[in-house]
Amino acid sequence: MLSAPRHIATFFHFRIIIILLLLVSGVLAAEKILLSPQKVLELVTTQSAVIRASKLEVEGEEYARKSALAALFPSLSVTGSYTRLDEPPTLSGFGSGEQTASPDSADTLILPPEYENWRSLIEFFDSLSSVQAEEQMNALFGTGPLQIAPQTVKSAGLKLTQPLFMGGKLWSSYRIAEYTHESRRLQHERTLQETGFGTLKLFWYYVLGREAYQAVNDERVWLEELVNNQTMLLENGMITELDLLQTKLALSRKKIDEISSQNEIREIGEQLLILLGLSPELTIEIDTNALWKEHDRFVYPTADTLEERILRRYDIRAMEYQVRIMERMKDIQRASYLPSIVGFYGVDYTNQYGMDESDFDDQWTVGVSLNWNIFDWGSSWRSMQKLTLHKKAAEMRLDLQRQQVVSAIKALVRTIDETRKKVEIAQEAVSVARRALEIARARYDQQMATNRDILDARKDLTNTRMAYSAARIELTLALEEYKIGPLLEK
Repeated sequence: MLSAPRHIATFFHFRIIIILLLLVSGVLAAEKILLSPQKVLELVTTQSAVIRASKLEVEGEEYARKSALAALFPSLSVTGSYTRLDEPPTLSGFGSGEQTASPDSADTLILPPEYENWRSLIEFFDSLSSVQAEEQMNALFGTGPLQIAPQTVKSAGLKLTQPLFMGGKLWSSYRIAEYTHESRRLQHERTLQETGFGTLKLFWYYVLGREAYQAVNDERVWLEELVNNQTMLLENGMITELDLLQTKLALSRKKIDEISSQNEIREIGEQLLILLGLSPELTIEIDTNALWKEHDRFVYPTADTLEERILRRYDIRAMEYQVRIMERMKDIQRASYLPSIVGFYGVDYTNQYGMDESDFDDQWTVGVSLNWNIFDWGSSWRSMQKLTLHKKAAEMRLDLQRQQVVSAIKALVRTIDETRKKVEIAQEAVSVARRALEIARARYDQQMATNRDILDARKDLTNTRMAYSAARIELTLALEEYKIGPLLEK
């Protein structure tokens, strides 16, 4: 009989084991993910690094568009300067005696009341003859050098600039940024489609691998049962040893095929998880119902619907914007033949014209500036010709892309039609193979068929099952590709 302490210890050990089992089961459950075609498209849209990088590029072009728009409006800038001279600016040469008054001292320097600052005083002296100017200077300040500006000059201000006429350069630059953004957005939409289809294609390959593995696994189990039955038949002398050896060899080959299928499935699964932005350590569970559901009804395109599909394609529309960008770049080059006019208005707070370093004064400036390049050795003309050729090349690529899309759509329609027939043939072949195996097994039991006949019949059933799954997946992918528009080789 257990003592109380041992009862308690056993109870706690039992609880620890239960907790560990729950934790392990929780971890195992967290490491699994159920995937379906809809789930794959949802994950690739939100988790894929390719999609997220493409989205960031679209956002970057949006900032570029707003930056180009801002260039159409006035710009406000802050200006400032600090200058220290080795010697203060002076006026000299009006006498030979000592200076009787110092301009650095507000108490000793007295200006006539009609002169407010040094600038007005200098203007007054400029209006006199040299002799009169010397007499007036000596009378006011005595003889010797006279400081007329601070040794340290400081200034701070604001400047408003507005382009008045640029020949359409700024507007064309904005339109280029706008077209570039729209082109990048359309390319992003096409990236969404192509990446989604590529990931969906990988998902269906994974499903096909699982179906192939299941077919191989079923044949392996069937062969194991056959080996057991033939072993008993050999003991009873009802078959030869060669029949059993042939079956064992077929079983060995099937086990090797099973291992290879597992490795292929694991590799495809890891690639799929990486594309979905998930951990490659997750275990994939798939919803196989999507493989066997009825396909959507396919409507063959007419000439009108074919043209409509071309016009709706994101990559075609993106290339059309590239042609527009080339035209706007030509507009910018044409504007180089025209003058550029910029208006400006500024306000400065400076002591440059003051009596001393603390004597600041307000100044404002307003005006326009003109720049006109009238001769550049043909550089602008050559740039225009270059853009003209690039535009023609872009138009040629656009026409070629349209022709390739038309051809690809027609080829895809033929593929869909052929694949539908392949699905029907493969489905019928599975039924035939099942019936052939039943007949071969019955004839073998009646010793009317060889062991090779029954092994070949079982192998045919496995192959037809795999071919049927492959045909259905091929049709599913062809229909999905038709929805987004055929992929073109790059």
